[in-house]
Amino acid sequence: MPEHQLRDEGKWETLRHARIKFNPGEVEDPWLELTYLARRAGALDRGPSELPFAVLISVEDLNGSGTLYQGVVDQFAALRPVARVQAQTQVRIR
Repeated sequence: MPEHQLRDEGKWETLRHARIKFNPGEVEDPWLELTYLARRAGALDRGPSELPFAVLISVEDLNGSGTLYQGVVDQFAALRPVARVQAQTQVRIR
């Protein structure tokens, strides 16, 4: 089946990844627009619904000026940093 038909029938991935690179001065007043496909009883539900979600965005300051993080926090107060968690791995050798 072609991709557009799979998407129209709601049979596509539930997780998306994208990598976008902008140079300083290329973007002014950025925004992120999300769309979703909801299912109810196995069928697509085209009506409005509440959908809890999370978005993880990583921003890297390639010139190392050190002011990028504070500038983002100042401009977008609704954003909250993700708590870093150290994973613990146990290895069993038999």
